[in-house]
Formats: sequence, C-alpha cells, structure tokens
Amino acid sequence: GGTWTVSYESSNWELYAGKDEDEPSATVAMTQDTAWRFLTRSITASEARSRIRFDGDETLSHKFLDVVSVMIPRALR
Repeated sequence: GGTWTVSYESSNWELYAGKDEDEPSATVAMTQDTAWRFLTRSITASEARSRIRFDGDETLSHKFLDVVSVMIPRALR
C-alpha cells in the first residue's frame, strides 16, 4: 500500500516510495486489493480498469494497465 512515484529520468523509469513534490503528469489510484489482484494477474486489465481512478494525461495514466510485475522470494534477493 501507500503512495509511489514513477519518474522518467535519464532514459530510465525510476520508482520511489512517497509522493513527488512536483505536480504529476498523471495519477493512478486504486485499493490495495485491486493492486495485488492486478499485479499478480488475478484480474485482467479490463477488470482492473473499472476499479482504478485515472487522472491527468490519459495516454500516460492508462499505460499502467500494461505493467508487468515480478515476484521474487526474499531468499533470492
């Protein structure tokens, strides 16, 4: 849970915990339940879309639906 910021810097996307002080180009908000279900592919992007609030640049915010997550056990980190 919590607030996270994704920023494009020096040709790379960076993920930070917390809210950036600058005004975001786009925001994506959802419950923790929706986040874990979507990121583990327990629900599809179509199902997640109706549970997510998108604000700002629509093209940018909706790219979140293309995200792919990888879960790695602590022992392998």
